[in-house]
Amino acid sequence: MYPYTPAGSTSPLTATTGGNPTCFDSSPNFLEDPQVISCTGVDVVYNNLGYDPDLDSLYYDWSYPWAATSFSSNPASNSVNFASGYTYNNPMPSTGSSTGADINNETGEITFNSAVAGSWATCVKIEEWRCGQLIGEIYRDIPIVTVACTPPTGLCSSAFVDQEPEMSLTIDSSLMNPTILTPVVNTAGDTIYYYTEVYPGDTVRFKISSADPYPNPNCTSQNIQFKASGGNLSSASNYSNPNNCLFNPPCATLSSLNPGNVFTYPGINNVQFNWYIDCNHLFYQQYQCGALKSEYSFYLRMQDNQCPINRFAYKKVVVKVKNYMPRRPDISNACIFQDDFGVTFDWATSADTGFNWDYYLINRIDTLGNQVAIDTIYDWSTTSYTDAGADPNAVNGYTIQVAGGCGLLSEPTDTLQNIRVNLQAFPPPPNSSVAVLNWNSWLRGDTNTVYDVWVEAPINSGDWVQIGSTDDFTYTDSVAFCGEWLNYQVRYNTTCESTTDSGFFSDKTPPAPVVFDSVTVASGNLAALSWQASSDSDVVYYRIYRKDNGGFFQPIDSILATNYATSMPWVYALSNAENESETYLITAVDSCGNQSSVGNTTPSSTIFLNLGVDPCDGYARIRWNTYKGWTQTQPAAYNLYADITDPLGGTLTGVLLKGGNLDTTFNHYGIINGYSYCYYVRAVDTTGTISSTSNRVCNSSAVVQKSKVLYLGRASVNSQNGVDLYAYIDPGADVIDFNIQRADDEIGPYMTIGTVVKPALGPWEVKFIDFTGDPTSRSYYYRVASRDSCGAMDTISNLGTNILLSVEAIGNLTNQLMWTKYRDFDGGVEKYEIYRSINGGGSYTLAGSTSDTAFLDDIKPYSNSKGKFCYYVKAIAKDGIIPWRDEFGMKFNARSNVACAVHKARLWVPSAFNPKSDEFKNRLWKPQGVFARPDSYTLFIQNRWGEEVFRTNDLNEGWDGMIGGKEAKIGVYTYYIRYRSLEDVPIEERGNFTLLN
Repeated sequence: MYPYTPAGSTSPLTATTGGNPTCFDSSPNFLEDPQVISCTGVDVVYNNLGYDPDLDSLYYDWSYPWAATSFSSNPASNSVNFASGYTYNNPMPSTGSSTGADINNETGEITFNSAVAGSWATCVKIEEWRCGQLIGEIYRDIPIVTVACTPPTGLCSSAFVDQEPEMSLTIDSSLMNPTILTPVVNTAGDTIYYYTEVYPGDTVRFKISSADPYPNPNCTSQNIQFKASGGNLSSASNYSNPNNCLFNPPCATLSSLNPGNVFTYPGINNVQFNWYIDCNHLFYQQYQCGALKSEYSFYLRMQDNQCPINRFAYKKVVVKVKNYMPRRPDISNACIFQDDFGVTFDWATSADTGFNWDYYLINRIDTLGNQVAIDTIYDWSTTSYTDAGADPNAVNGYTIQVAGGCGLLSEPTDTLQNIRVNLQAFPPPPNSSVAVLNWNSWLRGDTNTVYDVWVEAPINSGDWVQIGSTDDFTYTDSVAFCGEWLNYQVRYNTTCESTTDSGFFSDKTPPAPVVFDSVTVASGNLAALSWQASSDSDVVYYRIYRKDNGGFFQPIDSILATNYATSMPWVYALSNAENESETYLITAVDSCGNQSSVGNTTPSSTIFLNLGVDPCDGYARIRWNTYKGWTQTQPAAYNLYADITDPLGGTLTGVLLKGGNLDTTFNHYGIINGYSYCYYVRAVDTTGTISSTSNRVCNSSAVVQKSKVLYLGRASVNSQNGVDLYAYIDPGADVIDFNIQRADDEIGPYMTIGTVVKPALGPWEVKFIDFTGDPTSRSYYYRVASRDSCGAMDTISNLGTNILLSVEAIGNLTNQLMWTKYRDFDGGVEKYEIYRSINGGGSYTLAGSTSDTAFLDDIKPYSNSKGKFCYYVKAIAKDGIIPWRDEFGMKFNARSNVACAVHKARLWVPSAFNPKSDEFKNRLWKPQGVFARPDSYTLFIQNRWGEEVFRTNDLNEGWDGMIGGKEAKIGVYTYYIRYRSLEDVPIEERGNFTLLN
């Protein structure tokens, strides 16, 4: 033993201390003998199966096996000598196929598997710990012998298996509270013991079963022997005496379920564990750290008789006995009050298990705060108590305790107190008009209860009225009676009442100022007032005031308080809110004639919206005053709305024009002529729940109507080289005239070249011819700009450009035409048509069409002409979104200027001909000429002797090879030609040709 200091002690106990027991510690007991014999190559599990009678904690570890007969404080000095490779903490073979010995420090379980036969010295030190102090230790030498076992022989040797018997625990589910055995495992997942918690009155019962299905080699069943130990297990040899055990009876008993009630039985062994728990099992250990400990350990062992080595299995069961702590009664909804019979209070019961309730103990708290027991109640169903001895003029406090379990007494409840009300009247009577109440809580320390304040008027009438609620312990009532004795009382949980106190009061207090909800402008532009009902119960009527032009409030009406609910909102029939902002104020008048303060009441004003419209500006200017009058909040935003009616009577209501800010001005752009607009603004408070609406102002818009249509359909060059402009206009637009503008570049500058007044009647078109430009040498940009009735620029049309055409004569009898692109038909250009005239005549025919801005004209078919060709190009509009048509119902088109090309006169003279040719056309010799003046042509032919053989003045006449009706001789002939070109230039040509035959 080692010195030990018990809980609460200042000096340790020792074996030699006088006045103390010489032994304050008992050594542990062990169910398992300190020896092991096993076969080699077998997994061996050995457990000391130790328990401590004092319930001290045990700690196991290796120590030195002793080789001496005397004690030494240093076991190493008395140790046996170990062979090489072995030590005190490695006492078994651990190399090769052997597994060295290992000890579990908590349970004392030793495991090993030795492949080597031999004898091994081991020692286990068991330390006893109590309340964190090492109180003692003992040593167990455990010799271990391993032998090379010879395989068994016999008829059933092939079926023999060398293993420990199976062992299991089965609870008895027939009990009201069946035992619950919970496995407790180590870190490796192995069950080290079973744990259960029980209460006095419970029975711990379970069956211990073991079986070894493998017969001995001689075919006999193996005998299974049962043994058990434990501090509170019956000490009788057959474990059957419940009155004889180490600790407190009744003891746990074991009953054999085998035939003959024996604990050794072949093949299968069944034993029943039975222990009835009572209060004695809570109080048996006086040394457990100053507190009772009631945890019991039982060790159960089954061993077979197989040869050559017996095998065993074991289970450990730990039973913890707990006490039923009695439960305090529930006073969370307790009601306590004082009357002529004393103080009465109640409570709610807690469940009675049979062990946790014996009686109620009623305690009164005296004036010094001491708790004194005044009564005991043995009827569990009683849930109220009246203390007839309570002080009728004081606050009496009470607690309740419950006795139960095994000699236990619960903690007292919180302190219940009867509520006493104290009334103070201000100012002093007889002119008192304010009652100040004070009271104590019904539960000492409670601050969460809400108390209802009641008044009885007149006193002793039985007419109680609730006037307020509070979670405080004081209340001030501005009396609403005109000279009465009043009784006051507070209550909680509806019916739990305090004492009463009374006084005489006369109401001199005016009602609280009236709070506006809002003042708004209702239908018909009349002011509508809404206010909160007065919190004073004796208000008789409300008086309504309106501020006059001099700034003074004048009464205009009143309504009874009884009609308040049906009068909201109150509408002033003589309101002038359509033309101004009106300010109102409300007062409340009580039954004693007291009127709420005008000076402390916040007035409220309507919102007046003002509208101005300028037709030339084309927008509405809207202004309004800020809203004033919400007492507990402020405007968060002004939202401007409009009801918009079109010319056909269709109306869009509540169109939001502006919102989300506190601006009080707005310009409404984009108003449409002929539409009607009705505007109103609504102020919304910061809570979003209250609003005020302004007067409603309507306007039939008469703004300048912009042009919806202004389309320049063409810019076309006419025969006098003027540019013909044609535009469609909007008949509904407020336009006075149209400026015709021209520029040399698309970006300007544009110069006004003419003005056309808007026609009073249809057709709704503008025509203009520009003779101031030169469309034969340049292309211009044209547009039409309308001017509205306010003199401002209204709308600008699309562009129109005249087409500028140029023509060049090409030597291979073709003409190359090029022109500028036309702009801007709505849908673009569909095609360009090319028109041609020959010899400068005024008649033009279609020569072709193209989508390009160039054209090559082949004029070979016209070589007999005079050689002058004139052209113009016409652009044809493609339909766009709108299929525009000109005044003739045709697609719009635009002509270019006229451009001409003149080809020079030319002759082609044959070098030979045969009058008898098979080709008819070769039988005639004739020059081919183009573009010569026909009246200037002379041709004559001479033979080699200079004799004239043919003469003509006709371009189309040739020589057929005849002279005087006879065929001319073959040979070379000379020709002479004289003519004038279209430009009247004289031309002469001469040469030779051959006549063939």
